[in-house]
Amino acid sequence: MYDRYFSKILEEDLAPYQRKGARGLNRSKNLRQVPDVHRADPTLNSKVEDLRGSSGMRVASLADINYFKTKYGITSLQPGDEKELGTTGIRIRKCPHTGNIHILR
Repeated sequence: MYDRYFSKILEEDLAPYQRKGARGLNRSKNLRQVPDVHRADPTLNSKVEDLRGSSGMRVASLADINYFKTKYGITSLQPGDEKELGTTGIRIRKCPHTGNIHILR
């Protein structure tokens, strides 16, 4: 009964972009809140990507070690050895005292 009256009042009071909602009436377009350029790639390793822009050290987990094996072809790492991860400038090292694998830059 009051649908037309209510929608007419809303249309008069609101700006055009507010009438359609945040994404507009045409939802068939791919209107994303965050562009693809700024989205994180889930296939990349987060610890390596963090070290690309800064320096420091991270301790690698089992998932990180599996990622290094598949992505960079690192098969064996002896205690005290260091290996380079491609051309990234990031190295991995196995600590001779604890046996942990560290990611360094």
